[in-house]
Amino acid sequence: GTMIAMIQAVRQAQVEIKEVVTLAEKVEMKGVERIRSETGITVKTIIQLDTSGGRSKVVSTIFDRPHQE
Repeated sequence: GTMIAMIQAVRQAQVEIKEVVTLAEKVEMKGVERIRSETGITVKTIIQLDTSGGRSKVVSTIFDRPHQE
């Protein structure tokens, strides 16, 4: 919700958003998907984490995935 609110505030100030990058994404929360569906912006993530279990684990990094456009 915070990222969506920030995107909306920036847009309300009539600023064009070219790209959004975040350091970490909790994949089980599906926040990146929600941001895309509510704003139309695809978020690039550096590290994808799974924090659903007793221990957090790195699912992937930007270096493991195909180039994001």
